Amino acid sequence: MLSLLHIADWISQRKSTAHLLFAITSLSVVPAAIGEIGAFSANSVQAFGLWLRWSHVSMSVAAISLVLFIRVYLDPGRGWLALLVVLSWCVQLSANALGPFGTIHGRSLASIERVTWPVANVGLQAFAVEAAVRHWRRGGRRRAVLIGGTIFCSVLAGGLLMGLPQFHVTRIPFAASFTFLPIVVAIALELSRDAVRAASTVCQDEAAGASGGFVSVGKDTTDQDVAEEARDDVLAQLREALAERDRALAAGRDALTRLESLEQRPEDRVITPQSELAAAGPSYGIFGTRSDAMRYVLHRIDEVAPLHTTVLIEGETGVGKELVARAIHARSPLKDRPMVMVNCAALPPGLVEDEIFGHERGAYTGASRIRKGRFELADRSTLFLDEVGELPMDLQGKLLRVLQDGEIERLGGDKTFKVSVRTIAATNKNLASEVERGRFRPDLYYRLQAYPLTVSPLRKRREDIPSLAEAFVREFAAAQGKRINKIPESVLEELSRYDWPGNVRELRNVIERAVIHTTGDTLRLGEHLANPALVTTGEPEGYRGNLKDVERRYIESILERCAWRIEGTDGAAELLGLHPNTLRHRMGKLGIKRPSLLRVVRPHG
Repeated sequence: MLSLLHIADWISQRKSTAHLLFAITSLSVVPAAIGEIGAFSANSVQAFGLWLRWSHVSMSVAAISLVLFIRVYLDPGRGWLALLVVLSWCVQLSANALGPFGTIHGRSLASIERVTWPVANVGLQAFAVEAAVRHWRRGGRRRAVLIGGTIFCSVLAGGLLMGLPQFHVTRIPFAASFTFLPIVVAIALELSRDAVRAASTVCQDEAAGASGGFVSVGKDTTDQDVAEEARDDVLAQLREALAERDRALAAGRDALTRLESLEQRPEDRVITPQSELAAAGPSYGIFGTRSDAMRYVLHRIDEVAPLHTTVLIEGETGVGKELVARAIHARSPLKDRPMVMVNCAALPPGLVEDEIFGHERGAYTGASRIRKGRFELADRSTLFLDEVGELPMDLQGKLLRVLQDGEIERLGGDKTFKVSVRTIAATNKNLASEVERGRFRPDLYYRLQAYPLTVSPLRKRREDIPSLAEAFVREFAAAQGKRINKIPESVLEELSRYDWPGNVRELRNVIERAVIHTTGDTLRLGEHLANPALVTTGEPEGYRGNLKDVERRYIESILERCAWRIEGTDGAAELLGLHPNTLRHRMGKLGIKRPSLLRVVRPHG
């Protein structure tokens, strides 16, 4: 009855190919089952062979229509595999319908039928599995498991049952055609589910005010999926318009709330970035110079910039050591030449020497030409060695020779080159402790210590936070085409209470996200800053232990918040204000390893 309904649907629409193929498959199972029942009740070998041949022919027709149904319904990508399976079943059909059938008792079937039957069964199983896997990858997991799994298991069971008499396990055929019944039931359930989806789609479209329906029960499921995608696009546009309206209403309510709060609490102060920056102004590109610590740094820059002295800049990650190095170069007699930079932590250990000193042709496999290193490129200019504490021990001696004698040798060469380079090094490590532990050469340390300069962390110069925040607000608002000219006092207080383990780089990232979140002319922070600094004189919670333990705990908390994702937007490296390679290096130093995936809790969104 179900097959007749699908045939009637195909006759009325002439487009529902999947319905027609399903009807042929289900109808072919009926004569196959009748043939097997007749074989059970046959009184002679000749009648037995005729009934069984009739069953095998019907089963072949059902298998061919099933392959074509899979091709139309699940839409696998490999048409050649479907063609091979159909051809194998056509050969099987011809062998059963035209060739000699043979007997069961004591003798095997015809050679063609004996070869094509297992090949056709295995081909049908492979095609069903391949189609189910491709459909799974496209998102149709339920359909892939139900139809693909049912076809695989049913065809396997049918092949085993049909092979029992051939291998003399039993003298009578088993009801192999009945193994197609789970396939028919599974396909019928999916087609009924498609009909329900189509009806619900039409109802949703009518409720949304669309003229007519996007899909109908009679269309193929491929056409239905395309129509549903079009419907989803329209609904998504409607939802986006509604969301935009809600955001506008929310912005209006926020504006009214702020006006009411200003009227009720006139003591709240808002700061305009333009007025603050006009009064403070950047010094050598460095904002946030109100604190005594930063004013002393500027004094030291003015003092050492005109000289050719080697400078070692120390400070935590993200405090702005590179800006200090640029300021020294900009105030030096070498300012008209570009400053050359190299990040020692971002380079693999095997490439650091090549990057700094260069190589000769043939120095190693693939070195087909001469390559100048950073010292040669920085001749008569300034070289900035960032994260110099990450240099391998074998290269520290070569660096010491350059700093003392001004001579370099390329990798793989024996020729010495004279260079005149002003070297500025930076590190976030305590090099004195590294020397004590044997990780840094003491002679190189004292050579770099010709003029040490320390940049204080942001938590020790909180009075610089307002001007830094205003500078970043103005920068990102201009980049995003927004007009933000007010920072509430409450926001500045929250920024000033936070400890900023990522220092200025972390503050910059927080302000960028706040500017993205803000819809009006007043900055909205949009997030709660974790680990605020406590005002008490006691030891803050979570900061007990030595510096290494504190750093480890904080990095682990950020990694857990980001589901242990290091790179990308909102990754741990961005939140910490670190380069991803620097963060990986710190994780290795601190012994931080990602836990089992079963223990990782991924955030929502």
